[in-house]
Amino acid sequence: MKGSKILLFIASILLALLTVSFIFPSNGISVTPSTHINFPKLRDLTTIEEIIENGANCTDTLDSYTNPCEATEQIIYDGGLILPQPNYLDAAWETMATAKEAKRTVRILHYGDSQIELDRISSKLRQYMQHQFGGGGPGLIPYRKIIPTPVVSTSTDGVFTHYSSFGDSTVVRSRGNYGPMMQCFMQKSPTSSLIIRATSDTKQDSLVRNFSSVSLLYKSTANPIKATLSVRKLNYRNAQKGTIGDVAKIQWQLDTSTDRARIDLTGQETFLYGVMVDKDGGVAVDNIPMRGCSGQQFTLVNQQLLHDAYQQMDVSLILLQFGGNSVPYLKSEKSISTYCRSLAKQIRYIKQAAPHSCIVFIGPSDISKRINGRMASYPMLPTIIDSLKNMALDEGAGYWSIYHAMGGENSMSDWVKKGLAGSDHIHFSQAGADVMGDHLVQAFDEDYKRFLKHNTRH
Repeated sequence: MKGSKILLFIASILLALLTVSFIFPSNGISVTPSTHINFPKLRDLTTIEEIIENGANCTDTLDSYTNPCEATEQIIYDGGLILPQPNYLDAAWETMATAKEAKRTVRILHYGDSQIELDRISSKLRQYMQHQFGGGGPGLIPYRKIIPTPVVSTSTDGVFTHYSSFGDSTVVRSRGNYGPMMQCFMQKSPTSSLIIRATSDTKQDSLVRNFSSVSLLYKSTANPIKATLSVRKLNYRNAQKGTIGDVAKIQWQLDTSTDRARIDLTGQETFLYGVMVDKDGGVAVDNIPMRGCSGQQFTLVNQQLLHDAYQQMDVSLILLQFGGNSVPYLKSEKSISTYCRSLAKQIRYIKQAAPHSCIVFIGPSDISKRINGRMASYPMLPTIIDSLKNMALDEGAGYWSIYHAMGGENSMSDWVKKGLAGSDHIHFSQAGADVMGDHLVQAFDEDYKRFLKHNTRH
């Protein structure tokens, strides 16, 4: 076929589509009670430039944000902490402010979905807290690497069963024996080893690049374990025996900081809940991502086990960053209400397990989908955000809105254009996560300044 005929054919097709666009009703046509047909108007059609800029949609994987982007301009911050009482966080601030002098490591647990993977957002909060109150190190890590993190790397030898309260159908489930990370490993081989290496990347904060305290959180079901920590560069080797029964902790305190250590462990049928890698007294911020979750896994963990683990860890503040994975499925006020009731149940459960800890729920970001040819916020998102805020406050927890910090409705497209979010219109890029981490720090800093104003002794 001649090129002229091909061009004529394409032109005729485009003319036909343009004609349909003009004559098709703006509100569409209802074919059946359950079927409605829309046809985009010319003003709604996506431009070629937008297609090139946005690229292909990404799935819920690390691929959409492993390559950092540079932000072309800053997003205006709009949003602070919303608390059930003005002094709600005072107990946490008091604990953190006195931790260094007391040579005590208090913990902030940052739970979330894939939005916080790779230590995203948590790293900014950790940097602020540790420079403010002391402490260091990357914090809580699983005994065996699951998701990479830029602040620490590990390698493990041994045979394990991985138990998780979340994940696809191939994940092995347990009867509530998951631990504070909502997942754990059971050692099946007689011995195992774990090598911990703090990052040497000078782009990472200096306080996470070494550590002086290592703690193993575990539960033995058969025989007492024997755990040995070795630090070759310090000529240090210390072996300790564990106990059988309840959740327990083996801790090693070094006189000098190091960036590398090894744990050798003897003891089969031992549940390994995590390793805390810290420095001196102060604050530890633990990044605990749960990909694909909507924040409803906590009640799957044995509450007494969770209580014992939180006590061993000295938890002061718990952040729950969820909701994004549920947004596409919440299409009515009834479904939103059902979801909020489930989250309220989770908060009550956590409060019973950690009665002395403060809880702040972090609501989801703006999320877009294609509507009439353009990317726009999910229609029910403002209602979801408002309902999550009311749910948190009703349960006596704090609330912080990523959605409002971004700029509210339809702000995601601006973040994508500025390189602050991926083309999936769901996940932040590394640059965007850093911006959002700074916003979260600003929100906490504003409340800390209020605390200092009313507590002059600090």
